[in-house]
Amino acid sequence: MNINYGKPHPGIRRRYFESGSAVLPDGVQLVGRYESRQASPLPRHRHPGVFEIKYVSQGTLRYRLNGGDIEIHAGELHICRPGEPHGGANNRMPPCLCYWLEVMPERLLPDSETARIFASLPSGKLVPPDRRLAMYFERLFDECASQRPDRLNCIAGWVRLLLVDIGRECRARPVAVPAGQPYSEPVRAVIAAMRQHVADAEPLEQLLAAGRLSPSAIFERFRQETGHTPNEFRLQLKIERSLELLRDPSLSITAVAFRLGFSSSQYFATVFRKITGYSPRRWRDRLATLERLT
Repeated sequence: MNINYGKPHPGIRRRYFESGSAVLPDGVQLVGRYESRQASPLPRHRHPGVFEIKYVSQGTLRYRLNGGDIEIHAGELHICRPGEPHGGANNRMPPCLCYWLEVMPERLLPDSETARIFASLPSGKLVPPDRRLAMYFERLFDECASQRPDRLNCIAGWVRLLLVDIGRECRARPVAVPAGQPYSEPVRAVIAAMRQHVADAEPLEQLLAAGRLSPSAIFERFRQETGHTPNEFRLQLKIERSLELLRDPSLSITAVAFRLGFSSSQYFATVFRKITGYSPRRWRDRLATLERLT
């Protein structure tokens, strides 16, 4: 939605790129940067259908979310769920430097574990400081402002990397499933078995047996509750794990594929591309670039 930020002021620098401007790829609604040495208006607003991810680089951002005030300190990242009313405390934006992103993870990473993690995030999720997150936003904003002919692909790539890293951080710090939407005990048991054997070539039937239902019954319940077949869900977990293994330069892509129980590196690459939009080698190259920048 359009927000009335008040009159422009020389002490406030705000720049953003919106969808429809031929700069942003599908699934990214807005990329912005705000820098100010004085307070400015930030009225209560909401973003239907999109997550707002805000990263504070300098200063402290005091935010009002669902009627309560929170503080986002330098280095922290805050996530607003689609449609959540939020704005500055007392409708003011304090002096700070921050970046923000409005995004639909399910568009950029369809049928992925990362998209599912975002869908299950609680209200007002805070992610602790990580220099890598700052680099994502800085590079993302620079790409938006560039005139590179391939900037759409580059922007999509940086956003995907950001979403996957946020998802991994949220997964490492267990996220509660929203009230009224928990998985049933049989489905939770199967997911736990999948995570325990994510690097194994364990037959799917043995993993489904953890649900203690007939094969047809657990298959149908799993599909209904997660929106994916058990095999699709299992592959997503394997790819999420592969993102961590690909950070190790001593492991070849073939070694990563075999370590996760794939029958061949070609099949691994096919699944990897379907979920992330990149080949494993291209993803690893981008990670190497990011490591050099940090």
